[in-house]
Amino acid sequence: RARAAARLHPGGMFALWSDDPPDDTFVQALRTVFVEVRSEVVAFDNPLTGGVSSNTVYLARTFG
Repeated sequence: RARAAARLHPGGMFALWSDDPPDDTFVQALRTVFVEVRSEVVAFDNPLTGGVSSNTVYLARTFG
């Protein structure tokens, strides 16, 4: 996590798309490094299953 933040410009964004539901432990870990962290569930029509699928996007901003 700290290495990812170190590679970003001040105020830069880290984003991760996950096939899993939101993970509070991961969000808390990101908060130890980033100034602003959130997770968003993205629902979408899945043409492979004919139903609706959902994923999680994690967004985190560095200081600056």
